[in-house]
Amino acid sequence: MIEALSKKCQEDNTRRFLKVLKLRNECAHLLGYESHAEYMCEVKMVGCPKRAENFLLELMDAYGPIREGELELLRERKRKDVTTTAAAVAAVRGDGDGDSDGEEEDV
Repeated sequence: MIEALSKKCQEDNTRRFLKVLKLRNECAHLLGYESHAEYMCEVKMVGCPKRAENFLLELMDAYGPIREGELELLRERKRKDVTTTAAAVAAVRGDGDGDSDGEEEDV
């Protein structure tokens, strides 16, 4: 039922979306641009798609090391969350004492 509802207007919406893309492209060509993307880049003061791409590549180069450090922090946090969740689930199920490292705790 949910799947049927989610696809209810898919065909119509897809057709409309493709028409919008075609019209955008036609407008860009009428204005002398190679594509809608090229038109939007100039309108947004980027100038051209290549310039926007170069800017993004420069950002990636400049912030790559910082990004990697941030990603490692997120990975470590995820590992801790998974371990904590696994211990909680085991405790609820009675599979263990909730200790995530598998060793018995001295009391």
